[in-house]
Amino acid sequence: MGLEKEAKLRIKHKEFLELAEKLGLDLRFDRTVSQRDEFFDYEDMHLMRRDSVLRIRREDDLLIVAYKGPRRITNGIKVREEVEGPIGSEECLKALRAAGVPADRVSSIEDLYELLYSRGLSKKAEVRKKRKIYKSSRFNCEICLDSVDGLGEFVEIEGKAVERFMEEMGIDNKNKRVIKKSYLELIAEKGFNA
Repeated sequence: MGLEKEAKLRIKHKEFLELAEKLGLDLRFDRTVSQRDEFFDYEDMHLMRRDSVLRIRREDDLLIVAYKGPRRITNGIKVREEVEGPIGSEECLKALRAAGVPADRVSSIEDLYELLYSRGLSKKAEVRKKRKIYKSSRFNCEICLDSVDGLGEFVEIEGKAVERFMEEMGIDNKNKRVIKKSYLELIAEKGFNA
């Protein structure tokens, strides 16, 4: 398992990009993707209760399975164990096992759904978003401008130097723009849309 390190900001994309340009940050546009994230859990919701998730992401033509472990949040920056990989990969199987779903082979989305349902998991929520991805070689970060259905505009900064990037932007934990909740939690507050 690797470590995911990220910060989430509630900020309009135009305002964020203007601030980044004003500060001379080297953001390079990479690509735009559409993402549909399906979150699965057991009937008793024990993954979510222990602050973990099992997610199937449809990103354009890709299908990626991810398991994310409990978060540690320090100064608004979330760090958690994460394992993810496309359906059929060893990483996909590791993600399933980490969520308590033993699997030796999954070769299609139909196989995956059948496996999850047979083990007592079901889809609990879905998050849809358009994501514009920028890179920063100076900070070794990926910056995602997300337009999330039902929630609005956010910016996610992910990578090893998230703290340095936030510091350069003049944003710290006390800033009201820093969001500690996941999109899943924000959607749940509005009522699950599964």
